[in-house]
Amino acid sequence: MGLEDMTGADKFIDVFVNTNPVGATDPKSQGDDHLRGIKNVLLNSFPNITGAITSTHTELNILDGATVTTAELNILDGVTADAAELNTMDGITASTAELNTMDGITASTVELNTMDGITASTAELNIMDGITGFIDDDSMATASATNFCSGESIKAYVDTNLAALPFTEEYTSPAQTPAAAATYQLAHGLSNVPYSIDMYVKCTDAGGEAGYAQNEEVLHPMQGLNAGSALTGYSVNPDGTNLNIVLSSAVSPLALFNKASGIIVSLTLSKWEVYFKARA
Repeated sequence: MGLEDMTGADKFIDVFVNTNPVGATDPKSQGDDHLRGIKNVLLNSFPNITGAITSTHTELNILDGATVTTAELNILDGVTADAAELNTMDGITASTAELNTMDGITASTVELNTMDGITASTAELNIMDGITGFIDDDSMATASATNFCSGESIKAYVDTNLAALPFTEEYTSPAQTPAAAATYQLAHGLSNVPYSIDMYVKCTDAGGEAGYAQNEEVLHPMQGLNAGSALTGYSVNPDGTNLNIVLSSAVSPLALFNKASGIIVSLTLSKWEVYFKARA
């Protein structure tokens, strides 16, 4: 009878010869040797199988060519994700190094699910590269190149520092008609008594005057001289509600230097209007 050597702990499936037993010439007395040998080879080849294997050959063939180590497969130990959840990895092109950036992540499923629907590009997400924390400091004293700052902190910082600036409010009056000794009481609407007040003159004449064209505006000095050496300008007494203003009583209370020559020119009042700017 054709009989392989199937005894011993070093015998596995590869010792089987598929032409044994050879047939009619095999003595029946060797039949038990065949059976014991087959059992020995199967037990040697599958020493840890203690239950039914339900995987199909197709399912087992998925492992054909796999180079994954036991340690790598053990990463799945305890995974409770279902097939649909694992299939979200289908088509992932990230390298091992890129996926390993997840190593040590402690985010929960809920936290990771905040990424659902994100359409940012790699370049856009890489803007986060290097960010290590978050600060909420209204004074910005702990500002850092590697920490985000809250919008509330930014607003608080800006609001605080704007309040410390010289001017946070401004009022511009309507145009006023100039006249010798004219008085104006203008409601400024500011939250405090203004402490910076200027008068501007604007040419309204199509032909212009003193070298200034129509619609040109000029800051007028608070006090000056006209062509006749009379005092020009204005006085202002502001309060919490109004700008209380009086123009010079000179016949020509407004005067400017000629735009081109610098010669003092008494302005023709009918060719100009005045308005005031106040800051608080």
